Amino acid sequence: MPTIPEGKIIPKTGIKKTRMGHEIHIFLSYRQKNPDDIKARDMLAALCTKHGFKLIYDENTLGEGENLTRFMNDLGSARCVLILLSPEYFKSAYTLYELIRIYENADLDRRFIFPLRATADMSAYVKTGAKNDCWLKSEAVRNELCSRLKENDESAVWECVLDAWDAIVGKNLDTVTPSLEQNGPEEVLEAKLATVRETIDKAIADEHELLCKRIQSELTFFLEEHNIPLKHLKHRLGLLPGTDIEELAEVLVEKQVSDAIGAITGVITNQEAQLKQDNRWYEALSDAEQICGWLLIGSVDPVWWFHHQLKMKHIGKTDIRNQLILEHHAYAEVIISRSILRNASFRLDKNKAVPSIDAEINLMVVFDASKDALGQQFLSDIYKDLCDKNKGPNDTDEMIVDEVYGRAYAIYKSKGRPVCYLLSRDILNQFEQQSWYAYARQKLTGYLQFVYCDIPPRDEALKTMPSSLEEQEGLIGQIGYLLSLRGR
Repeated sequence: MPTIPEGKIIPKTGIKKTRMGHEIHIFLSYRQKNPDDIKARDMLAALCTKHGFKLIYDENTLGEGENLTRFMNDLGSARCVLILLSPEYFKSAYTLYELIRIYENADLDRRFIFPLRATADMSAYVKTGAKNDCWLKSEAVRNELCSRLKENDESAVWECVLDAWDAIVGKNLDTVTPSLEQNGPEEVLEAKLATVRETIDKAIADEHELLCKRIQSELTFFLEEHNIPLKHLKHRLGLLPGTDIEELAEVLVEKQVSDAIGAITGVITNQEAQLKQDNRWYEALSDAEQICGWLLIGSVDPVWWFHHQLKMKHIGKTDIRNQLILEHHAYAEVIISRSILRNASFRLDKNKAVPSIDAEINLMVVFDASKDALGQQFLSDIYKDLCDKNKGPNDTDEMIVDEVYGRAYAIYKSKGRPVCYLLSRDILNQFEQQSWYAYARQKLTGYLQFVYCDIPPRDEALKTMPSSLEEQEGLIGQIGYLLSLRGR
């Protein structure tokens, strides 16, 4: 867990794109059937609202018939979790499952897991009474937890509980976190949440500042090529003629992304005749596309990124599926580029900007196969895209997957990112039903991803945390217009 800073937190000056009042989502792991825990939960919920948190727990999240296991797995992978600990915590297979899932999702040093003691003696209890009073006495708890973890050895499962406890809660719980039982509970929770908020705000600001510095550095590199008319760009931005390139790049980063892209594009179009006369038109367009691709990753909402950063990293290493909830499907390229700190890259298709890495291989395309297509056709189309566009494969499905793996691996090593296909949920469901899918998932994870985007209705979108600071459709439209200039 990140170290809680001492003293006053440095204000987020200069990080204008961070939403100062945006809600931070924080999950709560607690014993639902314990009245004292429920009382503490309700107190927490009220205080969380005061401190700009949205407290997420089973009863305020799960609707009738919704998947409890999915919720517990989401809790286990969440960036921020409060764990309300009492002896009752060990009497439920569900809370123990959550504890283990938090531990197994790793990156504990980059997550914000905060234990809270409902009772005073929790450190001693887990080492003495928990096993005898709860684990060994309840066959139902043992069976349920073993079943959820798909592990038959009860002793091994209990060791998992202890390992998770030691890693997450630690030996100093009693001295670090005051007990709600021995102290005024509201005062304890109030102080804890204030510290948590300061810690998380600083982490978000620090991460965003690092991103801004990286974008500024990349912009400086391309501006120093002097293909873009710098005198006119400075004038458009209201800067003095003597402004150096680093300061110019900083101003572009600090502006709204749409305004910065608009300034770059406006200068290019206004100086089109002169650039063509100087034989710098295509060089200027190329540098502008690179610059705008870097500016785009700065449009990702810092709070959204804080919550999704580790999930993106984890999914990339463990699965070939990735779900994103976006306003515009092409914005997936920006999210993926943000995750690997590369500029977002697009190409023009039917006058619209669509994700693309280079002109030779489209590392992200909208897969338009029919829903009724056979599994062999699915695989054949991927093979043609990556391996040989002129002929289809004649091998078995597993051999085709092996050939796709070889090319995807090579692209990953060359480009530093997985091959990505942007799909609909329906088509991904068709993929998962194919006989070759399990082998492909095992072989291709880390090197190829099927990304499907859920675009919620407008009224539903208002209820979710936005992934971008600005309207995605507008940003993608600006990139499309910039790309269209090549045809003039």
